[in-house]
Amino acid sequence: MLILGFLLGISVDYYTMTPGLHAAASVLIAFLRPFIINLFAPKDATEFSYKEPSPKAMGWNAYLLYALILAFCHNFYLLFLEWLSFGSILHFLMKVIITTAISMLMIIIAELIFPRKLKFRSNTA
Repeated sequence: MLILGFLLGISVDYYTMTPGLHAAASVLIAFLRPFIINLFAPKDATEFSYKEPSPKAMGWNAYLLYALILAFCHNFYLLFLEWLSFGSILHFLMKVIITTAISMLMIIIAELIFPRKLKFRSNTA
């Protein structure tokens, strides 16, 4: 997952001509994702039998909180790396809040327009 995060981030960096900002933020999210999923997974392992988080698998409230935490972490880290070169703290915080809100709006729209089919885990390989 970390390698996929890095490849996704470095490809965005290539097209936006940023020196590794998106790669760093994407690797951070790939690293945090399993820990955040475990926070929202039911304690009884039989209830959680899905390969990927989705509103159908987790419920809308848990899924939106999961997406909000990851979107906030991604935007905070990405904008923090960008902010280190210049800017005020108030501008930085406003930018993080606004980009997280826009990201969440896009996530909700994408989930409503393109619902995913649930993929079940099985005990076989």
